[in-house]
Amino acid sequence: MARYHFHIDECGTIITDDEGLKKPDMESVRHEALMSAREIMCGEMKRGKLCLSCHIEVQDEAGHVVYILPFKQAVEVTGI
Repeated sequence: MARYHFHIDECGTIITDDEGLKKPDMESVRHEALMSAREIMCGEMKRGKLCLSCHIEVQDEAGHVVYILPFKQAVEVTGI
């Protein structure tokens, strides 16, 4: 299993993931990023705000970006 780092960009403030997580494949990397984004968004909603321009950038052990998940792609907005 490879180690991936899930860095969070919250409105220009970068929160680095120095420890990372071991994941067996890109499908599990994408799922982890999706669940993390949704969890962060839930916390923001509880505080009465939501930034859809934030994103999670995933890097492999060599520091290469392998996946980027914009928060706006983590949810489906309906009823507008």
